[in-house]
Amino acid sequence: MGIQNLLGLAQSGLLAYSYAIDLTGQNVTNANTPDYARRSALLAGRPHGGVDVLGTQRAVDRFAEARYFSTAGFAAGANARSAHLADVEALMNDVGGTGLSDSIGAMFGSFQRLSQNPGDPVVRAEVLSRADAFATRVRGVAAGIATKRADLLEQARGIASEITGLAHDIAGLNAQIATTEGSGGDASSLRDRRDHLVASLSERVDTQVITDGNGKLVVRGGGTTLVEGDIAATLTVQASPTGAMQILASADGSPPGDITSTVGGGTLGAAKTVREDDLVKLAASLDALATDIASAINTQHQAGYGLDGVGRRDLFSFTPGAGAAWSLALDANMAGRPERVAAASAPTALAGDGGNAQLLSALSSAKIAGGGSRTALESYSDVVYSVGAMARDASSEADLRTSLFAQAKAMKESTSGVNMDEEMISLTKYQRAYEASSKLLRTADDLLAGLMRDL
Repeated sequence: MGIQNLLGLAQSGLLAYSYAIDLTGQNVTNANTPDYARRSALLAGRPHGGVDVLGTQRAVDRFAEARYFSTAGFAAGANARSAHLADVEALMNDVGGTGLSDSIGAMFGSFQRLSQNPGDPVVRAEVLSRADAFATRVRGVAAGIATKRADLLEQARGIASEITGLAHDIAGLNAQIATTEGSGGDASSLRDRRDHLVASLSERVDTQVITDGNGKLVVRGGGTTLVEGDIAATLTVQASPTGAMQILASADGSPPGDITSTVGGGTLGAAKTVREDDLVKLAASLDALATDIASAINTQHQAGYGLDGVGRRDLFSFTPGAGAAWSLALDANMAGRPERVAAASAPTALAGDGGNAQLLSALSSAKIAGGGSRTALESYSDVVYSVGAMARDASSEADLRTSLFAQAKAMKESTSGVNMDEEMISLTKYQRAYEASSKLLRTADDLLAGLMRDL
């Protein structure tokens, strides 16, 4: 073998093993970088000696990666729903004597005191005060629900904007990757960035990543195609004429399509579920409770008489059914008029008659709610329990989804992650190979120098 051949062998080894050492160094440096895929140099021996670099290989298991993206969305969605429902549960908090159960009990207690002192103006004023406090607390809970629904709509709009931005960034990287690899370049760093963006996207909406027949990356989320090649979708969120959340998607100039029903996981899915399912159910339960209690009290109050001998008066004003809680208030004809409280059961001996007040007090233990099956406090307890049950179920679901995501992440890391021990072994191997190539170069140089001295 000639000296020139030795020099060629040494040069190919130096270049190849220097490239491999550089990749190993990148692995060590990015050992803790999220969504970084371990690289390895593809080296091939030449037929007559020497080493060629064929390129870079990223350690990726597409099945594990797809499961990682999928479980990330469901874990993020479950945790977001759990956090939202914890806020909702706080609306029903009865700690400190400010809850709805306390105001219900205080109102019926004032009826009992009125039955014992029907002519006392202070007790009569207390009845109006307690009734007004009950109505105010009901409206406060209804307002809290409405505020949370408004907040969730705005949050969903922000999340949709983030999804749109991520989708367009991924589409841009798709184009860059195609250009780089088409010209024979290494797009490993671009692919890492793209995977990181897809992971961020999957936290916001349920995501599936596939490759089409032409090798292009396709990202689907919320039941629609978010990214296909260099084309990305735009997501928007709006309120329908009925106030319900609508999630729309459009791409490449196409008319927006309604994807609300197909959006499931991710923080966007959690916002939709809590707003349109959980809070709607809670609002309906509160409306039913307000309707039942106010209707029963009004019916009994109409049967009695105030100190002026007039009956057929309502204690509360409200709109029955949907919106009852929001509209519940002390009737305007009763506000500031304690003499109109119908304590008497007959228009005679009015000041000393507390018969109707006693009947109003008895409503506290009567089955006036839940279709005649529950007392007022039992019905309210049912509402509180249902909220607590939703919150507990959501917390359990979050724990489960987080555990599944951790498993999927570990599976992905077992292939793509950097093992420092393995990298140190590879680094030692490539360094020794580089040193051998350097020694070969020195040997060829010595031979060439000796040859030149002999001339």
